[in-house]
Amino acid sequence: MKGKNQKILLFPTHYLGNFILGLPWLISAIDEDPTTIVVLDSRFKPFIQLALNNYTEILEYPRNELKNEKNSTLKKLNIYLNFLSKLRRIKSEDLFDLEGERFTGVLSRLSGAKNRFGPIGKNSTIFYTNPLALDFHNHRFNAFGQTLSDKFPIKNPTHIVNYQIHPTAKNNVTNFLAINRIKNSFVVIHSGASADYKKWPVEKFSKLYKMLKAINVDVVWIGMEEDQKIVKKISKILNNENLNQFTETKYPELIALLKRADVFIGGDSGPMHLAASVGIGVIALFGPSIESIWAPLGLQSRVIRGSKRCGKNCDAHNCEFNHHCLTSLNPESILSAVTAIRISKIIKTPSNST
Repeated sequence: MKGKNQKILLFPTHYLGNFILGLPWLISAIDEDPTTIVVLDSRFKPFIQLALNNYTEILEYPRNELKNEKNSTLKKLNIYLNFLSKLRRIKSEDLFDLEGERFTGVLSRLSGAKNRFGPIGKNSTIFYTNPLALDFHNHRFNAFGQTLSDKFPIKNPTHIVNYQIHPTAKNNVTNFLAINRIKNSFVVIHSGASADYKKWPVEKFSKLYKMLKAINVDVVWIGMEEDQKIVKKISKILNNENLNQFTETKYPELIALLKRADVFIGGDSGPMHLAASVGIGVIALFGPSIESIWAPLGLQSRVIRGSKRCGKNCDAHNCEFNHHCLTSLNPESILSAVTAIRISKIIKTPSNST
């Protein structure tokens, strides 16, 4: 990582959704200046490699090592100082903090960068030489762009990322679909989320599943370990029916699967934003989440809410109606949206006939 006045993009977020929304801006910045260094969480490094094959200017933030309970306090301190030493050796004049959290503000201040750009708030005048008034009431995708646009002029990107998937990942998906006898179009469902108020009831997922199967639409369920437990509950409601679970959690395989799907269905989550970045139709099941900030991007993306509205003082963490804005959402509404997206896709697909 040698070079004069290399720009640093500080973005070690641990939220998949945030990273996906910021990724197009990282790509655009790197296209403009290939010497730019990106600081990110190590688990998101594959996304940079999938989008920019030959790009290597990455500094990984050691979050997992710092959180590892097996590591002593002294060892964690050494890990942090080693990372900080690497950051300072870059000798950058310009640092852009896309994360905008307290810990990245501290890193910004300790980086040694002459010009430090980051969002106003959280004692920003201590951390940044150039605090930025970002519009966090607009979509978060745009806020990430605002951090860069004034002092790092780049082309405004589309939200869709051109992921280059290795044949091995594609073959793994093809084999999964073959083993589960999925030959026609299918939908991907993610039943989990990072918070309970974002989770649609399992009973309604089971009803939606039966409705999709009734019109010959196959379903593939995705998610990590906690999400897989939810799918097991749905299976139990369905008399222990064997559901097609795609348990491969590597990002190349997951993206390859999403590229093959017609529609993604799920709550406000990282996989929802990932599906939108692939370019497929997304049906987002929203409750208290703020649509203007977190809705999936794309012309084929739709946000669906329940029929019951929130109270005057409701928010994500304090709801007098137990989040019935989400729980009152009926499977019939989702089925209608799935049908509309599939019809739209058929109309837009050129005929193979001669």
